[in-house]
Amino acid sequence: MTRPYSHRPDVADAGAWYTRAAGEVDRAVDDVARGRTVEIRDVGLALDDLWDALAWGWLTQRPLEELAALVGPAAELVVAWLDAPHGRPVRLRDVELLVATALLAGDGDAARRTAALDVPPPSQDVEWRAAALTGLVRQDDVAADAAVDRLRSIVAAPTTAPVVASWLAHLDELSDAVIRRDQAAFGAALRARAHAVARLHRTAVTRRRSSGLLDWTAIALARVGEQRGLVVPPGVEVVPAELLAAVGSVGRAGSAARRSRARRRWWPGARSGVRPG
Repeated sequence: MTRPYSHRPDVADAGAWYTRAAGEVDRAVDDVARGRTVEIRDVGLALDDLWDALAWGWLTQRPLEELAALVGPAAELVVAWLDAPHGRPVRLRDVELLVATALLAGDGDAARRTAALDVPPPSQDVEWRAAALTGLVRQDDVAADAAVDRLRSIVAAPTTAPVVASWLAHLDELSDAVIRRDQAAFGAALRARAHAVARLHRTAVTRRRSSGLLDWTAIALARVGEQRGLVVPPGVEVVPAELLAAVGSVGRAGSAARRSRARRRWWPGARSGVRPG
């Protein structure tokens, strides 16, 4: 059984794709749990696998508890990436993926830490979606609003290939709704975004891509909207409210556990309630 999508994704190998991607995530989480040295490239690949696994698992109706357990340790991978030695400059694409994953897992601390990284300004049209997201996470609405203006102009009058504008469609409206805390505009932008994603995944090739199942940029923006009191409406194909609710509750519990472990690590007397100083 698979969930219905308007663009009719190719499901022939969905189960195998889920198994492979979930296995890669499990291996990466195990490496972090064992304290092994991780490379930022490997963590980045594991996060890509996480979103793939979540998408194919959601499509094939894997139990929500199983998907939530997969997402639960995701913030640990984000923190591992932040703490690992960086042999190259941090890119906006890295930051966008990390922030989106931390938000998905319900770890606002890891998301804010990532959004505060020093990165070059956008040099390509597609990078303005990351600028909008990170500005919102940092609660820098001035920067986010400037990014929204740029996204709006890119979509209205593309300066590069028209397909780039198609991939950015309605993210300006979604970000703007989050800035203004406008529930009606928020719901309308999510639904419009879902329709745009469906249009992009109606060819034989794109119907096999997980990006047509879950839109991680829209999900990240939706998470920021939730933090600001907005509600994800039901029925948005690429931002499913039921899935977000399931994985978020597990992630928040994991985030609290991580903070507790950090306190025990840094406060020698924490077990007895005694703090230094």
